[in-house]
Amino acid sequence: MVQVNGTSFTPDDLIEGETLSCKFESGVLQGWEFDLSVDEQNFSKKFEIIHQTLGSGEDPVIIPNRNLCSAVGDTFVLTGVKLPEAKIKEAEQELLKVGKIWAEKNSKDTDVYDCPTNPVYCAKQDKNYAVGQKVLLVDPRFSGGVRSSRIRAYEKKLWNVYDAVYTVGDNTVYSRLGSIESNIKEGQYAERIGVNGSGTYLIRSKYDNTPPTDYNAYAALRAEKEFLHKNKSDIA
Repeated sequence: MVQVNGTSFTPDDLIEGETLSCKFESGVLQGWEFDLSVDEQNFSKKFEIIHQTLGSGEDPVIIPNRNLCSAVGDTFVLTGVKLPEAKIKEAEQELLKVGKIWAEKNSKDTDVYDCPTNPVYCAKQDKNYAVGQKVLLVDPRFSGGVRSSRIRAYEKKLWNVYDAVYTVGDNTVYSRLGSIESNIKEGQYAERIGVNGSGTYLIRSKYDNTPPTDYNAYAALRAEKEFLHKNKSDIA
């Protein structure tokens, strides 16, 4: 037996043709869903749980039982009933809030841009960028003509590092080649740069040969391997 307090629910709120049921969200019955029966003639905000039988044979398990049963303070969701108008409006506002967040997230520019350099200018100004470095994209298509972004990847000539093509954008670049490695490393990369809000590239302890620059940092486990300990024994 379960009792619903603090609600205006009445048997008139039952939806014709629907099964009245509840799903527990807390307590020892959390995750369990049961059909309910209700005395519509003498309703007192109490519902009888229709038990479930697990197993067969001589020792079936009946739930609820003495150990697995509802308790005062347990919460559950009723289905098969009409919601009060106030609850419908509350749900609409929650849906609207989530929808606005989704729309804002998906309306952002998800493109990445390949930006070739002017090697003569870059050599004179010593413009040799690193992965993770913040840059400004200048184009009339952007609001205000500029947009702050980050370097995601680059290709540089071996004989001239200033002759390069930088891949810039807010999304991680995905490559079909080496898809397994890309899924792992780029997923971690997206988590560390931009997505988590810190904007700092963390050089991991394994499978990461990124050279240190002024625009990244060692992860804790990588630092353990790179530097000697001051507070415990270590080998130089």
